[in-house]
Amino acid sequence: MRYPLSFLVFSAWLAGCGPVVDTNDTSTSGSGGAGGSSGVGGFGPGPSARCVPLTKPSVDMLPLCGSGDAPCQILEEELLMVPPAYRNDAPALSLDASCRPRMLFSSAVGEYKGFYAVRKAAGDWEVNPTPFDSATAGLVSIAPDVPVALVNDGAFGASLWSFTAAGWSLVDDVPAEGTNLARGFAIGQTGELFAGFRGPGDELLFGRYGSSWSVEKLGGTPFPFPVAVSPEGVPHLIAWEAVNGAWELHWHAPPFAHEVVMPLGSGTLQADSYRLVLAATAADAANTQGKPHVLALRQLSDFTFELVYATREGANAWTVTPIEQVPQGVTVYPLGIVTDEAGSVRLFYSRLEIGSPTAGQLVVASPHPGGIAQAVVTEGFSPFGATFDRDGAGRLHVALYELGITSDVGIRYLLLSP
Repeated sequence: MRYPLSFLVFSAWLAGCGPVVDTNDTSTSGSGGAGGSSGVGGFGPGPSARCVPLTKPSVDMLPLCGSGDAPCQILEEELLMVPPAYRNDAPALSLDASCRPRMLFSSAVGEYKGFYAVRKAAGDWEVNPTPFDSATAGLVSIAPDVPVALVNDGAFGASLWSFTAAGWSLVDDVPAEGTNLARGFAIGQTGELFAGFRGPGDELLFGRYGSSWSVEKLGGTPFPFPVAVSPEGVPHLIAWEAVNGAWELHWHAPPFAHEVVMPLGSGTLQADSYRLVLAATAADAANTQGKPHVLALRQLSDFTFELVYATREGANAWTVTPIEQVPQGVTVYPLGIVTDEAGSVRLFYSRLEIGSPTAGQLVVASPHPGGIAQAVVTEGFSPFGATFDRDGAGRLHVALYELGITSDVGIRYLLLSP
């Protein structure tokens, strides 16, 4: 049965703001892995005094971790005890009314299957299969206890689902063929949903959902792209697009004219090597629609790669700053950008040594007027896809996939704070 989102929000608030409980009868619980579960941070059966939803930040909100003055400390680190499998992209993440994390993740072994995990207490995750197939998915919350998922079934079929105490309900099918990634789904300040898709003909599609879907073609791209919403409510999108035989990184903020962030050149685009991460901070004199921030890889003339940070300084004016060059035998994955109300920016990425998954690192970079400072947050595993959420106390919740010795992929949760 399909329910409009307005009804689901109303019914959820009637039911109260307790933890989300899946009604399926097949579930598993898993405890903390490497790093353990100290309970630091106030997670447990009830809400933490310092953990409130980001929509109502506390007056003593912490600064973003990752700078020299406030390095990232790991408060929680847990591995979900789920069967090993190959997985695509990144797990999707959102927080409930008590700031407890919940994830959507998938497996791709013979067929695509979706799973929903809710953290009941420190080291205790309830994991249930979803009623929909899922190759990749995005997850947002239209109310603290009403998560909404945009699900890609792996065959250019996308659909919108919501979760309440009654379980998962289909909200609407996307009226266009397309695939999306976890970072390609975002919510605006008024509850409007925004999504990016790759159509079956490699067309770049942009979707809006209020009470129904509106999907428009923006350009051409070989793979899905990330979406972010500025504090002004403007959706921002980025994608590699081929123009006259040469690849360029394009920025879109409909209805504003799109711009070229940086060229790639005439080389072949290898989608997995050109992952993109996007965020948007508040408007300034040069960016009335909000200021976009991009973390990306680009290829150099000697066919090696470098990780770069790009931001917009005005109309068709982008500053591209190298962060680090990627040496032979090492892979770098952009993972996420986290911002705050003061306009601070933190860039998260991973370094992986090919063939040595336990030698990987999670790294944070902090742009400042003199350049970009970098620091290793943690190491000993190899993240390749992640999503981030920030709670009302300013702490960062991270859900990530990590490479194993074989093709199997693990799922890890981190809680970071200064």
